[in-house]
Amino acid sequence: SCKGEKIKYQFKGGFYTPKKSIFELLDTYGVHVPNENWFFQYFIVFDAECYLKRSSETTQKHELVSISVNSNVPGIGNELGDSINKPRCFIAQGNNESDKKKLVQEVICYMNLIQSIALIHLQKKYHSLLF
Repeated sequence: SCKGEKIKYQFKGGFYTPKKSIFELLDTYGVHVPNENWFFQYFIVFDAECYLKRSSETTQKHELVSISVNSNVPGIGNELGDSINKPRCFIAQGNNESDKKKLVQEVICYMNLIQSIALIHLQKKYHSLLF
């Protein structure tokens, strides 16, 4: 308060305590999962580039030009043996809707390929737990 008095709050439910994660719950049952296995280690990132096309006096429309994709999955984008994966750029071959649809389909197929390779790495890593 403004008079320097201490304010005492009483919460009916007691103090907040966060719930245990699934891994902490497993630990209570004797199933220990190392911390490094708590999170999915692979990822895919992408960036779409567009330009603005005037569609009327007052509005513009985003037109897809290209999409770049990269990942930290080993063996993707580092065909030359580099330790750092290189991004792959997909460029629309034309300006009509079918060209843009084809571009997006190519990107999705590439992401599916990355996912398949990540699955192979994870199956090797967890082979002893799976079989």
